[in-house]
Amino acid sequence: MWTGRFDPAEGVVWVTARVFGPLGDRYLNCILDTGTPQTILDTAILDSLGYSAQMGTRVVNLSGIGGRLPAYELPMARFETMGLILSPFAVLSQDIVPANLGVEGLIGMDLVIGRILTIDGERGTISLGPSRSVPSPD
Repeated sequence: MWTGRFDPAEGVVWVTARVFGPLGDRYLNCILDTGTPQTILDTAILDSLGYSAQMGTRVVNLSGIGGRLPAYELPMARFETMGLILSPFAVLSQDIVPANLGVEGLIGMDLVIGRILTIDGERGTISLGPSRSVPSPD
């Protein structure tokens, strides 16, 4: 089980992610966004790690406050966040604006589904653990 801390007064849950690409790796400042179905990383950051739109597997249209926006799905070599090590892992590549907010990615529900997420807004803690379900014997 992974446990982290956040500032409840800030109103968002910041988490760190480590992204690996053909040109190296980088730590990112991301927001846990339970309203985002799939994890999104900023296109410029992915480009700097050696990924490109030509490596994308499909184009999707995301619906948000600003309307429908195109993004491309990109298989990453390795992605680490909230105690998870995922290899390979598909993310969506999209420009995250405005850049001055310091948001480099949005951690989506694709990392939460099948796991237990607990957010304690009073204590400022967040935890992510495995599902409680026990596989049935064959």
